[in-house]
Amino acid sequence: MKELHQKILQEIKSKNIQFVRFIWCDNAGVIRAKAVHTNLF
Repeated sequence: MKELHQKILQEIKSKNIQFVRFIWCDNAGVIRAKAVHTNLF
């Protein structure tokens, strides 16, 4: 799992991606999203 995490982080950095958006559906069926700046990784 750690190898996958490192591979994803390398891909983000190599493509100069600044924000990652996480989208999910909660238990009530509401679609939610959150954007995180890549400096937090």
